[in-house]
Amino acid sequence: MRSDNPGGRINVRSQPTINSSSPSYGVAGDPVRVIQCVEDRDIGDSGLNWCKVQFVQSKAIGWVRSDFITFADGGE
Repeated sequence: MRSDNPGGRINVRSQPTINSSSPSYGVAGDPVRVIQCVEDRDIGDSGLNWCKVQFVQSKAIGWVRSDFITFADGGE
């Protein structure tokens, strides 16, 4: 995961929207496995996605917006 603040907290949401609860958080730099991505519907034409991720170490699962993820292939 990436952030402008290395080691900073990133909200992990229960659904792919900023209006859902954030029962947990990730830490910038934590590795994740992407399970699924869907188009961001909160901001029209943003070009972003929401991705359901699983944290490698904790196994926690939740939704993170794609601009907080560094993809190996450079995508969003």
